[in-house]
Amino acid sequence: MRAVIPLVVILFLILMTWLVFTIYRAGQTRRINAIAAAEEDRWAKAIAAARWEDSHRTRGDITDVIVQKVARLSSGEEHELAPPAVIESIANSDPDWHNKFKIAKQEAWSRAIDLNNPPLTI
Repeated sequence: MRAVIPLVVILFLILMTWLVFTIYRAGQTRRINAIAAAEEDRWAKAIAAARWEDSHRTRGDITDVIVQKVARLSSGEEHELAPPAVIESIANSDPDWHNKFKIAKQEAWSRAIDLNNPPLTI
């Protein structure tokens, strides 16, 4: 009988350790799932609020003036929601680069306004 008591104590300690570990892991999983759900919710709100905007990018010796739809978080993280539409590509060596860039930016800005506003229905 005396030999059985230490065995029961050891089995009890193993069972309690397993139980504590299982409860701890379940809580960790819930926290991870809650964080992931909050992140998805933040992105869903950012996507719903996404707007078309004018922008420009340089690739090599070409500047592309574009219109793009971007979702942004308050942290500054962003995702493109649609492929950018290139309004004009201007060679950086073009002597009239500045004027062409201004005209293209105005066109991109105007296009972004049109894309952000729903069409009028009669």
